[in-house]
Amino acid sequence: MTDSAISSGRPEHGLGGRACVYTALLGGYERLTEQPAALESSLDFVCLTDDPTLVSETWTVRLVEPLITRDPVRSQRALKIRAHASVPDYDVSLYIDNSILLKAPPEVTLTELLPSDTALALMAHGFRDTVADEFRAVVESGLDAAHRCEEQRAHYLETDPECLTLRPLKGGLLLRRHHDARVVAAMDLWLSHVLRYSRRDQLSLRYALRATGLEALVHELDNFGSPYHTWPVSTGRRATDDSLWPEPQEELERTRQRLAAAESALAEAESALTTMRASRSWRWTSVARGTIARLRPAAPTQAISDAASPEPSHAATSR
Repeated sequence: MTDSAISSGRPEHGLGGRACVYTALLGGYERLTEQPAALESSLDFVCLTDDPTLVSETWTVRLVEPLITRDPVRSQRALKIRAHASVPDYDVSLYIDNSILLKAPPEVTLTELLPSDTALALMAHGFRDTVADEFRAVVESGLDAAHRCEEQRAHYLETDPECLTLRPLKGGLLLRRHHDARVVAAMDLWLSHVLRYSRRDQLSLRYALRATGLEALVHELDNFGSPYHTWPVSTGRRATDDSLWPEPQEELERTRQRLAAAESALAEAESALTTMRASRSWRWTSVARGTIARLRPAAPTQAISDAASPEPSHAATSR
């Protein structure tokens, strides 16, 4: 489906405005997960992507420019987090990671999980007790640079230590009335921390909500499967180093190794030259080398004068 397939008006289904389901897939990271639930739904399913060749039977494909060309992960996070900018022509959105498969019609999911008096709803993390635990898990698993996570954790410890003691929230399924001013403020702050600190957005979500005073409705659903979804289901995922900034200590060590190798090669060359100059053959041939140097004809010089200048026609063709 293409963007032209989106209808100009869809039933609101009591959701408080035009609603959609959307996802974001950048950098050719994995294959797009088709959503059979879209075939029975009156809501638009929108996939934001930088792949001009992507086609789908269940998603309407919208081509977008990544926020940061060399960082598809944070560019994807920007589309995911700022729904008010990513799908501005809708009022209500159900964002799902590409690794989630919807089991229920999105109208049902939005109606049951996003009450009319709620601006943001999402799932609690199913297997981590605190945000501090999530920080440790990210570092121990090598999912982001240790120094970056530590800087972020120190920031939260200084400004809002309580947020580190709270249960983390899952960011893979977000239900939002995304033009609500409170949601906009929280999402903008959330993205700024993802861009400044770790790309693992679950580390900064609690902080952003507390800093902006947005109270989210948190659902206790099994992260792997509920009446509304199944996770994970994505396929064709490729292993890539999609970190824009390498670990400084690792980069420094690689630089030191390259420098040591260059110094070793230089020392070997100097040693070989010293050995050669100390050899008898080098001393015996020194007179011959000097004689050859004196006898070698100098490169001819050409005096350029008006008389020696080429004819105008020749000069024009020699440029």
